[in-house]
Amino acid sequence: MIAPSPTVRRWELAARLRTLRDASGQTLEQVSEATQISVGQLSRLETNKRGASPRDVLQLGQYYGLDQAEISELVDLSKQAREAGWWQRFHEIDRLYSTYVGLEAAAGAIDQCSRVMIPGLFQTPEYTIALLRGLRPRGDHSEHWLVEQVDVRERRQQSRLIDQPVVINAILDETVLHRRIGGSAVMKQQLERLIEWSELPSVNLLLVPFRAGSYPGMDGEFSILTFDPIEMTDVVYVEGLLGQFFLSHADDIARYRAVFRASTDAALDAAASRQLIEEVAKTFN
Repeated sequence: MIAPSPTVRRWELAARLRTLRDASGQTLEQVSEATQISVGQLSRLETNKRGASPRDVLQLGQYYGLDQAEISELVDLSKQAREAGWWQRFHEIDRLYSTYVGLEAAAGAIDQCSRVMIPGLFQTPEYTIALLRGLRPRGDHSEHWLVEQVDVRERRQQSRLIDQPVVINAILDETVLHRRIGGSAVMKQQLERLIEWSELPSVNLLLVPFRAGSYPGMDGEFSILTFDPIEMTDVVYVEGLLGQFFLSHADDIARYRAVFRASTDAALDAAASRQLIEEVAKTFN
C-alpha cells in the first residue's frame, strides 16, 4: 500500500473543506462571519495555499455539523498534512517541484508526455547533470543544487519504480533519443537504462517516431497524476519555460487526457518502441 503523502493530504483536506462549504450552501463571507476565520484565510485553506491547523479543522467541522467521527477523521487528516515528506529535507529544491514530488509519491498512475527530454523518473545521474547544466548556462546553480537534484531523482526512482511501483504510461517523442545531452557515452548509458526501465511490468513506454508527423502531444510536456482510491481529483502538471503549473479542473483534465489518447494513437507499440531505442543506442559509441 502506498504510504500517505503529506502533500496529497493537504490537497485532499482543502478539497473536502471546499466540498463541505459548498454542501452547506454558504459563501466564504457567511462562514467567516460565523466562525471568525477571515475570508482570506478560508479561501487559502480551500485552495491549498495555506495549511489547515487541527484547530481550524475542528472549528469548521463543528460549524458544518459533522459528527465526532467525521471531525476526528478531518483532524487526523490535517495532522498528516503537516508532517514532513522525505523530499522536504532537500533545501535547494524549489517549492513547486517539491509539490510535484509529493503528489507523485502518492499517485496510483502517471500518464506522461515528453517531447524534448527523458523524464526525470527515467534519468541517469550523468544525464541529469548534463541536462541541468545546459538548462542553466549562466551558472546560476551550485554543485550542491545539482547533487540534490540527482539525489531526489534517485529517491523517486527507488520509491515509484521499485519499492512501490506506480503505473506509468509514458509517451516520448523520438527527439529525446537523438538529442545529444552530455555526449555519446552519457546518451548510450541513458538509453540503455531507459530500455531497462521500459521492461518493468509497471511501465508502458511508447515512442512517437519522426514519421508520425504532427500530433497533439508535440505542443508541450505534461503529466497526469491519478490518485484513486484516494478521495482526490486527478492533477495535471505542466512544466515549461514560463514555469510550472498544476491543473485540477475537470475541463483541463479532460483536455489533457484527450491529448494523451491521441498521442498514444500516434505512437509505436511497446515492443517496437523498445526496438527503436535499441537501434538509436547503437549509434552512440
